[in-house]
Amino acid sequence: MRLLIEGCAVLDPEAPSALRQAQHIAVDGNRIESIGEDRPTGPFDRVLPGRKRLAIPGLINAHTHSAENFLRATTDRMGLEPWLGLAVLLSWILTAVFFRYSSLSAIVAAVFAPFFYLFGDGVAWDAVAPVALAIAVMGLLLLWRHAENIQRLIAGKETKIGAKKK
Repeated sequence: MRLLIEGCAVLDPEAPSALRQAQHIAVDGNRIESIGEDRPTGPFDRVLPGRKRLAIPGLINAHTHSAENFLRATTDRMGLEPWLGLAVLLSWILTAVFFRYSSLSAIVAAVFAPFFYLFGDGVAWDAVAPVALAIAVMGLLLLWRHAENIQRLIAGKETKIGAKKK
């Protein structure tokens, strides 16, 4: 398979402190054919836009799995917050302890999660609208998924934690 990456910035192994802009990278199978400003000719099976992208040709598997990098990536870039997770878990546990319904506990945790996220803004984290929206959508999906459980709860037919199924 021939691949072309068009117009990307390339970290030059000969001069690592310099980036070469608007470069084209041609790859044939698992071998780099060419890197340069001129677009290679010939048919390509796949052409990828490289604009606003950085390529480091020849560098394989440059990421790590250390705990420090994982935690930094999840909390700084993905919007996951350990305190939010703890608040949601505690709401699930408290509901389960007092009412003994696992499904009710999941529903309560899903409904309260967006509120916990918004109330924690400026205190435990900085809330951002896309994350708040994603948490709300996940809560709505959980409610939709638990529609049968909600009907059984209303009808008084939902099985409690530790009880035999009705």
